[in-house]
Amino acid sequence: MYSAAVIAVFCALLVLGFPVAASMLMASFAVLWWADLVPLTVVPTYLVGGLGGFELVAVPFFILAAELMNSGGITRRMFAAALMLFGRMPAALAQVTVVSQTVLAGISGSAVSDLAGLGRMQIRVMREAGYDLRFATGLVASCCLMGSMIPPSITLVIYAIAAEASVGKMLLAGLVPGLLLAAALMTYVWLLARRGGPGFARADLPGWRARLRVVAGALPALLSPVILLMGIAAGLFTPTEAAIVASLYCLAVATFFYREMTLAKLWRALRRTVLSTAVVMFLIAASNVVSWIITYDQGAMHAAQWFTALDQPLWLKLLLVNIFLLLVGIFLEPVPALLILVPILVPALASIGIDPVHFGIIMNFNLLLGILTPPVGIALFVAANITGMSVVQVSRAVAPFFLPLLAVLLLYTYVPWLSLALPRLVFP
Repeated sequence: MYSAAVIAVFCALLVLGFPVAASMLMASFAVLWWADLVPLTVVPTYLVGGLGGFELVAVPFFILAAELMNSGGITRRMFAAALMLFGRMPAALAQVTVVSQTVLAGISGSAVSDLAGLGRMQIRVMREAGYDLRFATGLVASCCLMGSMIPPSITLVIYAIAAEASVGKMLLAGLVPGLLLAAALMTYVWLLARRGGPGFARADLPGWRARLRVVAGALPALLSPVILLMGIAAGLFTPTEAAIVASLYCLAVATFFYREMTLAKLWRALRRTVLSTAVVMFLIAASNVVSWIITYDQGAMHAAQWFTALDQPLWLKLLLVNIFLLLVGIFLEPVPALLILVPILVPALASIGIDPVHFGIIMNFNLLLGILTPPVGIALFVAANITGMSVVQVSRAVAPFFLPLLAVLLLYTYVPWLSLALPRLVFP
């Protein structure tokens, strides 16, 4: 009863236009006051209590790594190197867009950061090559989802913490699905290129020596995802420590190798990191109170009993979960949705035999699709700001790309080994 009440009040406040974190906090206070479960004076303890986990250190450092890459010229060189390597393919710039976003995702951990950082340049270059603005915008916005799938991923770290799962397993679980997403988008672009059209030709490239120089210059940036993944797999550092390694590595490359990092740029990167981290941490703190109410009300246990008693085949149960999560993603951003729903859904799905790591990938990608869906999709607003298009125009540009995105979602859902093979190999 209390779980339903807090979710109902939360949704009502969202409809009235309150911010997400404030809505969670106000809904929790309202239910605690109405039900008189605990004195309101102990609520600050719940707020602060969930912020002490060592794993949360990864969040600000992954955000910082993304900011340093954008400020230090790393993202620009990644794109140039990808163009030199893949520019002879049909629809060269479109394919290079997917490849460069894939490499960038191996460092930043954030879908929106990837879109805001590399996306502006990618759309501009594609427009200069003759691509339609709607196609370029839809592709770049769709590619940004890899930032929160391929490790490191901030949302997968938050899921692991909320689900009390291994952060290392969750990060590695996103690698194969993330690469599959890249392959699906490249295949879709290739199929469109067969139909022809402006911009779908191969790119004009310099001689092989000039191309080698560009690739060699970007090599320190291109090696960073490899270093992080190998370091985690070899046990040289934990996934949380990998975030710190990523930030230090990006700072060193931008400062000493590319010589583009200045004190002014570093200060701006630090400021943006602090602001972004504060938003995420406030959401996590507010969700701790909601989670306490759900736990007290045994909401997870009731959901598990309902799922277990549901007389439907497993494939249909998974389809219903996907539809539910897609609807949630339309109205809620991934982080608050994870923090609210994980304590309820993970035990319920575990009761019918769904591995929490596998479900983490399903849930993460469903909610990521929400950032491309109006009315709340933040990626739509970022893309609109980059291109000068309206949010409605960006939404229409993204719509055709839901075909490969939903196809990949079905593969994630019904082929568990895509998510589980690598974690089980590294962490037997």
